[in-house]
Amino acid sequence: MEDRRTIALKGVKNARDLGGLEAADGAVVRSRLLMRSGCLHRATSRDVATLRAWGVSKVVDVRTALERQQQPDQDIPGAVNLHLPALSEKTVGITRESGVYKLLDANPPNLVELYATMPAAVAEDGRMTAILQAIMQHDYVSGGVLVHCTAGKDRAGITCALLLSLLGVPRQLIFADYLRSNQNGVHVPRPLKLLMHAANKGEGFTQAVRDALLAKEEYLQSFFTVVDEEYGGVEPYVHDTLGIPEADVAAFRAALLGRRQGAKA
Repeated sequence: MEDRRTIALKGVKNARDLGGLEAADGAVVRSRLLMRSGCLHRATSRDVATLRAWGVSKVVDVRTALERQQQPDQDIPGAVNLHLPALSEKTVGITRESGVYKLLDANPPNLVELYATMPAAVAEDGRMTAILQAIMQHDYVSGGVLVHCTAGKDRAGITCALLLSLLGVPRQLIFADYLRSNQNGVHVPRPLKLLMHAANKGEGFTQAVRDALLAKEEYLQSFFTVVDEEYGGVEPYVHDTLGIPEADVAAFRAALLGRRQGAKA
């Protein structure tokens, strides 16, 4: 099942299907309806054809306006592409307006601390509300939704963590999916390694940059800890802070969840 979730693309990093993940009460997330990836800027014509074959009919791009301007998505014929930024301003380590190379001119971010700010940051001005509603209210008869940021790790990771939580996927499976980014092309680029070496950056700095670019369980745990302790859990956060009604969540579950083979109804 894990291999079936990978979307093999040449110019797009970190692409995978969330279908196949087990939820509560014998349910399973249906395949090819909810997908995640890095940005589509370098998608090849074959990548575009592959995404069409996977049934992508809506792309939700959660990058900043400047990121989208610098690296515009390749169009997928037949799919609508929505730009719904998760953050209103640059956040070093999460947004990548100047690429990861700007990390050389700043202290590498502490992503445990940064993720702890994200529940409030993405809720400002209804940004995460708009993202979740665009995904939850999608017509899944027409195909699936692909949500992406730049690397497909942080903003896409938080979005998918919320969605999977609402679908009843256990935390341990959500963490496992989040960590798959480390196997799917999220890494320290060789040019950055060479630049750090040339700039005589120490091993501590190099490790901090490496940590900022990888997915680590403690990052996502930091996000969930704030959601649980300050907002009362994912569902109260989604309903009370983001303002998404229970009816929308129920319709999303009905569209996305099927039954595991052999499970009792």
